Amino acid sequence: MHLVPVALVASLGSLVVGASIARSGQYNRFLVAGRLFIVLGLGLLVATTIAPKHSRARNTLEFLGVLPIATGNQIISSVSMVAIMTIRDPKDLAACTGLASGMLTDQLNGFHPKAHSSQYLNR
Repeated sequence: MHLVPVALVASLGSLVVGASIARSGQYNRFLVAGRLFIVLGLGLLVATTIAPKHSRARNTLEFLGVLPIATGNQIISSVSMVAIMTIRDPKDLAACTGLASGMLTDQLNGFHPKAHSSQYLNR
């Protein structure tokens, strides 16, 4: 039940950022904003160590900590995809978006393929 609000907030954050990028053309500041959301969420999760175990305050802090982390991750992945699509040639678009999708999936599984990505993105 807790995943529904998290998914909604992350999706809403992605939509707002997408609309802002479409309007302004700037995407770098959203990468920083996504990281700030993650730091905020991690701070809230650290604050749970102060609250007594099995208390309502601790449960609330844990839930509120997950929201900005999910939003920040969604913003970073969406903006990264937009950045890749705008800086590469159209003929390389399919390879780059496939690589970016694979990198996101691998990051979620704990594998960081930076060595593999450099051969495609740094031509």
